[in-house]
Amino acid sequence: MMKNRRPDAQTPRRPVTQTPSHPAGKLGNWETGKLGNWETGFTLIELMLVVIIISILAAMISPRLSGRSEQARQSVAKTDIEASLSLALDLYEMDMGHYPQSLDALKSKPAGEDNWKGPYIKKKSLDPWSRNYVYKFPGEHNPSSYDLSSLGADGKAGTQDDVVNWEEH
Repeated sequence: MMKNRRPDAQTPRRPVTQTPSHPAGKLGNWETGKLGNWETGFTLIELMLVVIIISILAAMISPRLSGRSEQARQSVAKTDIEASLSLALDLYEMDMGHYPQSLDALKSKPAGEDNWKGPYIKKKSLDPWSRNYVYKFPGEHNPSSYDLSSLGADGKAGTQDDVVNWEEH
């Protein structure tokens, strides 16, 4: 006959007994979490093996990712030249009636310019390689407006990695 029990009452656990097929003293007691004679944790060899495997994987992946950072810098420079700085220069030109003589005029008011409604940029514009953008007004390549470029990773003008706002032939 069953006793009346509450439905939420837990059934008591019975202790693990030592039997020939399951010697709890040697294998440990699963319910209590004690492992008997065994020690828990990882050995130094196991930890070193994991570190070696991770370093091998990193060595295989890192050459593939190294070229991506340079592509990202090129992309940032192109976006700055074609969008951010171009917009700031165009807003300056709308307010003043002409383009500035230097990019510094986008950040701080030039002397004698009463219509200046800037700042047009929040901070001094540096390219992704921490160099100043090259700005020239009037431009050699764009005589009716301005030339704006970044010297790229090598820092030399006229090389393949330059990012410019004009069409190169």
